[in-house]
Amino acid sequence: MAEQNSRIVIALDLGSSELRCCAAEIGDKGVVKILGSVREQSRGFKRGVIVNLTEAVSSIKSVMHNLELSVGTAVADVHIGISGTHIGGFSSHGVTAISNREISWDDVARAIDSAKGVTTPLDRRIIHVVQQEMIIDDHDGIVNPVGLIGSRLDAIIYSFTSARFVLENVERACLMAGLSVVRVVPNHLASGCSVLTDEEKELGVMIMDMGAETTGLICYQGNSIWNADILPCGGNDLTQEIAVGLCVALNDAEKIKKAKPCDIQSHFSEGGDCAAKIERLRCIVKQEIEKLYETIQVRLDRAGFTGLARRGIVLTGGAAQTQGLAGEMSRLFKLPVRIGAPFLKDDSFNCLENAVCAGILLSSCTNDQLNILTHVDHPE
Repeated sequence: MAEQNSRIVIALDLGSSELRCCAAEIGDKGVVKILGSVREQSRGFKRGVIVNLTEAVSSIKSVMHNLELSVGTAVADVHIGISGTHIGGFSSHGVTAISNREISWDDVARAIDSAKGVTTPLDRRIIHVVQQEMIIDDHDGIVNPVGLIGSRLDAIIYSFTSARFVLENVERACLMAGLSVVRVVPNHLASGCSVLTDEEKELGVMIMDMGAETTGLICYQGNSIWNADILPCGGNDLTQEIAVGLCVALNDAEKIKKAKPCDIQSHFSEGGDCAAKIERLRCIVKQEIEKLYETIQVRLDRAGFTGLARRGIVLTGGAAQTQGLAGEMSRLFKLPVRIGAPFLKDDSFNCLENAVCAGILLSSCTNDQLNILTHVDHPE
């Protein structure tokens, strides 16, 4: 039986390889109960951008139809997760005076609205805002200022932006599929909500959300986001290198990429020197991981955030299942690396590929007043 004040939330991950969608009941105490989840091959998307509207609409319609069959009810309102190199971000600072000494939610809203008052280019849209830091009368590190005494409140926020035309095409595709978009969440932000611990975000951690065609990075420290980036590379790049290097089909290359060491040999049982092929595979994977590492280091150096992830690195997303990835990343970065799956109570749902949907659901659990610290209303 549903909780008295529960609500149904639909999360849709618009991936370039797969569309994943789930329905969940969100209780008034923040309990997430998965009602149904489905996945389907993605068509019409490439690196997070719609390249064929007709196919994209068809994919969205199909996955939503299957979800409706799974949960037994019609679906109209969705919270969507998107990725792609068109997503960017920036920090901004706002301030407000406190008239009654005790800080209220209205004061917090004014400070954040002040920080959101920056001018963005006409070709960009702010899709999501998160709190970085609150400062009361020059005292930083404030987690929640409501109820505290002060005369001035500063808010530092991080705004995620999207290329306007990309977002409008996504919204149009959803509308043509009969859906209303409630909220847009960057995929790497959603994944961080579902796989990172509070301790990791406090001490300093980098999440790598590795999809089929993009890899999202976010650096956390002091429980705040300090850098976010998306790379135009993902698991499909390694799959293609394996297919070319070993002269196998793409489907076989994908299976080889994710195979456990004890199962690798079974993929090379026919033709040629098995040991030589396994060594060739090891070299291909090592080279591709080193290329990814070098790209990440360049981005971190350019942003000035090298050395921020003192607690280590967390890998998630479907491509994080690549055998040997965690070990190589740990060796190259000289940091602890773990594979991060969602931590919902439904173990059958907690696979790496569901990190985005799980994060969208968890971020929907936040108290409505606290949402002002983490979410921006869906743009007009």
